[in-house]
Amino acid sequence: SRIFDPPLGKEKQGELQALLCAVLQVIIQKLSNCDETRHIVLQVADQIMVLFLKILTCCSSTVHEEAMFSMRALAYATGSDFGKYMPEFYKYLEMGLQNFEEYQVCSITVGVVGDICRALDDKILPYC
Repeated sequence: SRIFDPPLGKEKQGELQALLCAVLQVIIQKLSNCDETRHIVLQVADQIMVLFLKILTCCSSTVHEEAMFSMRALAYATGSDFGKYMPEFYKYLEMGLQNFEEYQVCSITVGVVGDICRALDDKILPYC
């Protein structure tokens, strides 16, 4: 029997994924604010970004919002190195900016674009 692993409904799974993204955002922010711990975020940034991109392909708008907030934190933490994620991430930024029906996602994406512009500086130009 699966006592410790009850099946989750889609809604509950989405809530859990959103909460996990929010926790990751705080962890990324806390670790990247200190020079002694920033390297920890940089070591796992690729794996974290792969997971965030997977979330953007399959989940609800609430989860997308939290994933976008987390990616903002990752862009800040990685700085110009975030550019290596742009070829794959760009299409999700575009979708978020065009998502007028879910204005929260669109609004959050605008903020993410601003943070990515600051992180990448002139490396953002190919995506403009």
